[in-house]
Amino acid sequence: MGIETVIVRAGGGPVMQIPVTYRSAPVGDAERWFIGTMQHSVRGTRWVYDGLGDPVDGELVFRADPCVAWARLS
Repeated sequence: MGIETVIVRAGGGPVMQIPVTYRSAPVGDAERWFIGTMQHSVRGTRWVYDGLGDPVDGELVFRADPCVAWARLS
């Protein structure tokens, strides 16, 4: 599993921070968080999910900074 935060800006809009997770297989019951698949040059197909819906991402953010994790869930 991999976790990244992507910084994006569309046109003149706000800069947004989007957490994404990469999995080696589809995650059951996570269709609403599914972004798509990608090909990694070494690891092969990766399933990409919105990190806000991935429980592993949430757990790691909470361990790193409980205040940030609470703000994300509010």
